[in-house]
Amino acid sequence: MASVPALALVDSWPTAAVLIILERVGRAIRNPPRDVMLSHAGKQIGGYGWAFGLHEALDQFGALFGPLAVAAILARHGDYHLAFALLLVPAVINLSLVVLARLLYRGRRTSKQKRGSSRQPGCRRSFGSTWLAQRSWPPGSPITRLLPTT
Repeated sequence: MASVPALALVDSWPTAAVLIILERVGRAIRNPPRDVMLSHAGKQIGGYGWAFGLHEALDQFGALFGPLAVAAILARHGDYHLAFALLLVPAVINLSLVVLARLLYRGRRTSKQKRGSSRQPGCRRSFGSTWLAQRSWPPGSPITRLLPTT
């Protein structure tokens, strides 16, 4: 979450590339738990669609106005460091809201799954080995046609 604003501090493209990769990895780690929390919140307020719709609307708002704000800073000041530093403001607001939610809902568990259990109901034990075998071979090779699909 702080990788994009940290681009304001870098002066070389390899460092910027590492920060962008970190941002993508962070997003991949954050998205599944976020979707679970949205699902539970939607169940509590009476509608999954409303919760996901609100999230999507806010996401699109940020996707539209974030780049516009950066473009305005670049047009007015011509400074990339200042433009990327501006992105620290929504990041700090977001982190503050996460901390606030954690403090307000401390100790509440809404998941039906027992703590420490990673197996999902109906998931065969062979899923992991099949998945690994499928990804171990190049796409389109004859062996991948013999493996069961997941």
